Amino acid sequence: MIQADVFCISNPMDPLSKQKCVMIIAGEVSGDLHGSKLVSAMRKRDNALFFCGIGGQALKDAGVKILVDASELSVVGITEAFAKTPSLLKGMAVAKKTLKTLHPDLLILIDFPDFNLHIAGAAKKLGIPVLYYISPQVWAWRPGRVKKIRKVVDRVAVILPFEEKFFRKHQIQATFVGHPLLDTHLFLEGSSIAKNTEDIPVVGLLPGSRDREIAKLLPVMLQSARILLERDKNMKFIVSVAPSIKRKFVETIVEEHRGEYDFELVSDTVENVL
Repeated sequence: MIQADVFCISNPMDPLSKQKCVMIIAGEVSGDLHGSKLVSAMRKRDNALFFCGIGGQALKDAGVKILVDASELSVVGITEAFAKTPSLLKGMAVAKKTLKTLHPDLLILIDFPDFNLHIAGAAKKLGIPVLYYISPQVWAWRPGRVKKIRKVVDRVAVILPFEEKFFRKHQIQATFVGHPLLDTHLFLEGSSIAKNTEDIPVVGLLPGSRDREIAKLLPVMLQSARILLERDKNMKFIVSVAPSIKRKFVETIVEEHRGEYDFELVSDTVENVL
């Protein structure tokens, strides 16, 4: 379970005069989902907390005032990054302005490192505490970023056990809080998959959460699925439709590439497929 005490706010300079404010930034669908669970966990400790920031539908449903929709910022690859440069710059400008005008008691950053580390630097200059939840995987690639994290982040909440030791070795305060997927109920009562009593293999197709990657990956996945079905028709394929994606978009791709076979679409979160 999420250790919400790691995220609690302490502001001895102003304990009673105003409602505590938390700014949260989740630039991708996965971060939006994990962030919504974090908000719920923090609200159980203090229901008066006010949340605002950058995110998607999950954070909005959790009661966060969304200043910029994360779908405007999420990118795959350098070409898409160039295409979305105006939106990314606008998002940064909104985030920085909010930090200056609202001066939140805490800034929580979730993944999305290139954008978030830039905002962390702005918050640091304003004296706003910065907590990074689901940190960049600097132990795997671009390790030089650890210096930037040490400079602009006050504490890192990590989801893999070994990450705590890694960051502490680099003089960064880190706490292992557990992986958010462990709080997920993988088999949902009432779903079409949970009701499946047929003794046949069920394969989930997870093409992603962005239009461009789905357009590129899903046709290949469907082609692979058709090859498997030609060998063994006693299989069932489920296609995940992320909350950030219009169902019609996925339906069109499936219709074009399904051949003679049927594929079930499952909307909302990947949990409904798993």
